[in-house]
Amino acid sequence: MHSFAFESYGVKFRVDSNRKRALERARRVVTDVLVGHVSEIDPDAAEHRFVIRRTDDNRYLELDGEHLNENAISRGFHHYFSARVRLLVASHSKEFVFLHAGVVAWKGKCVLFPADSHEGKTTLVAAMISQGAVYYSDDYAIIDSEGLVHPFPRKLSIRDRDRPGEWKDVTADAFEAATGRKPIPIGTVIITRYSADAEWKPAKLTTGLGLMEIIPFNISLQKNPKYSLTIIRKAIQDAIILKSLRPDVELCVNEILEIVDKYAF
Repeated sequence: MHSFAFESYGVKFRVDSNRKRALERARRVVTDVLVGHVSEIDPDAAEHRFVIRRTDDNRYLELDGEHLNENAISRGFHHYFSARVRLLVASHSKEFVFLHAGVVAWKGKCVLFPADSHEGKTTLVAAMISQGAVYYSDDYAIIDSEGLVHPFPRKLSIRDRDRPGEWKDVTADAFEAATGRKPIPIGTVIITRYSADAEWKPAKLTTGLGLMEIIPFNISLQKNPKYSLTIIRKAIQDAIILKSLRPDVELCVNEILEIVDKYAF
């Protein structure tokens, strides 16, 4: 077996493989999916272990002794592996709380869009940074013990207009947008989802109601419920929390920015 091991957001894990080339590819995947937020450690210090077994036709993935996936040689395996690495770190971190959310900064404070995958986080984030917001994340809001949100600027997965049905990964530079570099407080949380006939009519929520809306997107909840809820409450205690259905984001992005300005500044 060939091995490497990393620590990321306080989570220590190793990756073993019976093929050196497969391990080299796995290292690139891990570094990319965690946006370089990794430091190398001794494999013996790892608390979790991925195993990638490669045959001529298939790849097999295990985590902590559990068989996760069997995949014919394809790009799909690495996509699945990267998702499992991301989930491992997000769910087991004891230092940070991870929320499924798009994040941008506006006038020095974060705007959060909590949502599950394929619910429009990237579309909202792309629209916001196109209007001058600073890019933080289209995937996770990563919150520290002080309630500050850290940047997680992975590439945005955007629909390719030249190739219907396909997507491309682009950096914030493609939108001529800046990328966040430091932790900042939350100014606004917007609970929203698309509905074809919707009007943008945001209602203001209390901190308690807002917390209840955010809980389903708390990846840290299962492994560390008390800590994660305490940190989220701390992070949103001074934030404005709004909820509304929305039409196509192009029809309401300016209204979103206007209401952020109205309530949060």
